[in-house]
Amino acid sequence: MTPATDLHVMRQGDEIWIAGRVTDNREHSHHAMQVVWATEQAPARLSSGGTMWQAPTLLIEGRVPHTLELPAGLMCLIQQESPRARRLRARWLSETRVATAPPTTTPLTLDATSLLRRELAGDSEPEVGEAIDPRVSDVLSWLDTLENDANWSAVSLDGALSRVHLSKSRFLHLFSQHVGTPWRSYLIWRRALVAITLASKGASLTEAAHAAGYADSAHLSRQCLDLFGFSPSDIVNSSQFLQF
Repeated sequence: MTPATDLHVMRQGDEIWIAGRVTDNREHSHHAMQVVWATEQAPARLSSGGTMWQAPTLLIEGRVPHTLELPAGLMCLIQQESPRARRLRARWLSETRVATAPPTTTPLTLDATSLLRRELAGDSEPEVGEAIDPRVSDVLSWLDTLENDANWSAVSLDGALSRVHLSKSRFLHLFSQHVGTPWRSYLIWRRALVAITLASKGASLTEAAHAAGYADSAHLSRQCLDLFGFSPSDIVNSSQFLQF
C-alpha cells in the first residue's frame, strides 16, 4: 500500500481503521479482510483479476490480489478469522471474493465506526457485552497488561495455561469458542498490532519489534505486509495514529 501523507490511523481493539486518501499503486494481497467506504461522488476503485469495481462501499476478502484507489473515505482491516469477519462474509462474500454494498448516509469519520459496522453487519451484529468465560477473560486481561507494559515477548501458551489451570486442548478449544479466533492466529494478528502501536508512540522499529517478540524489524515489516498490506514505517511516517 502506498498511503498519502494526510492519513489518520486508528487502532480500535483488534481492528485498524484508516481515514483519508489511500492509493495502492501495485497489486498486492494481505491476510486481512478489507472494507472500504467512499462517497457516491468519488467512489472507490478496485481492480482484481482483470475486473474493475467502482462503488462507494466495497468488501474484499483476505488474500485477494488487488489494487485500490480511495480518493477520500474510510478503510477497515479485519482479522479474517474473527467473528466480525465471519458475519460480514456470510452476508456479503459467501459467493464472491469482492462485493459492493449500498452507499452509507453515515459520516465517514473515525467517530462513526460503530454505526458503519452495524450498517454492514445488519441484524447479525451482536450486542456489546456478550458473556465470555471468566478464564478466557482473565487471559485477555493478562495479554492487555503485557502489552501496556511493553512486554509482549513474555506471552506464551504455557503462561496462559498457568493462569487457567486447564489442559492445553481444553484451553485452546475454550479460547477459540469465546474469542472466535484460534489462539495462534489471534497472537499473530495481535502481536503485529502491538508492534505498530509501540512504533507509533515513538519506539524505533527495532525496539518495537523486540518488545513484541519479533527477531528484528525486518521480520516485523514482513509480517505487517503479509497481514495488513503495509509496513510499520508506512504508518509511522505517513499518518497520525490514534488508539481506542
